[in-house]
Amino acid sequence: SFCTAPQCSPSRSSMMTGYYPHENGVMGLAHMGWALGDDWETLPKRLRSAGYDTALLGFQHEVPDEPERLGYDYVDSGTKRALELVDVVDDFFAERADDDEPFFVSIGIEEPHRPFRREYLPDETYEGADPDAVDLDDFPYLPDEPGVREDAADLTALIEEVLDPAVGRYRESLADAGLAEETVFVFTTDHGLAIPRAKGTCYDPGIETALLVHQPGAVEGGEVHDALVTNADFTPTMLDLLGVEPPTDVSGESFAPLLRGEPHDERDRIFAEMTWHDRYNPIRAIRTERYKYVRNFSVLPKVFVPM
Repeated sequence: SFCTAPQCSPSRSSMMTGYYPHENGVMGLAHMGWALGDDWETLPKRLRSAGYDTALLGFQHEVPDEPERLGYDYVDSGTKRALELVDVVDDFFAERADDDEPFFVSIGIEEPHRPFRREYLPDETYEGADPDAVDLDDFPYLPDEPGVREDAADLTALIEEVLDPAVGRYRESLADAGLAEETVFVFTTDHGLAIPRAKGTCYDPGIETALLVHQPGAVEGGEVHDALVTNADFTPTMLDLLGVEPPTDVSGESFAPLLRGEPHDERDRIFAEMTWHDRYNPIRAIRTERYKYVRNFSVLPKVFVPM
């Protein structure tokens, strides 16, 4: 799957609304003046209108403050770290074990945002990874240099010792509460990794995202799809999976039929864009299954240090 923008707020705004950043106005970071406007219909707002309780646990980056205005009935942003959220998530699901009301919860974690911090785990439990032994096959566009290896080693350790265990615990909490068989579980990311030629670019490593979906009885595990989908499709797809009529006036399209193994009119192209991050740096891209065109409008210095 791909994102509409290789950066946090614009990409997340597409996930929440079904529109591209240039359509919903979030063409930069929320805390730098590009917040999603209160009038936009978001996924939580649409689900709330359909009778769902809506909650945010942890991180969001669509608005700089008051995330309730995104459509959340309940917000707990006391921590954004994956392992620290385990107890928060466990309590949330446990409280709903005997509740028949449908719910939507967004669990936002800050890892693996740069820097790939070792302090995500205490020293006595952090094993780390050997930079000399780390596999760089996933980063063929980076040079084999000590600094690159240290980054890759920290990232590997973060995934193995923080992300995977935390997400596994979220799944266990859902099952322990007796909710797993009636809940759509989605794991996704908002953009590529914060490494050169990835985040902040419209090359594939910048706009490729993880997307795992499980819906008992409808979307089971083991299937891998290579269709072109974008996270502007996220809201209509989630609504479709939940039996809520998806909007027809958004740019995103539901790919729920693809997930269910039904006939699906697949996209033949996806679009990506960036306008402003730490500076004005407009980029536009179009990608098909075979071809890709990227237009970098700014000429940046070889080394740029934000002041």
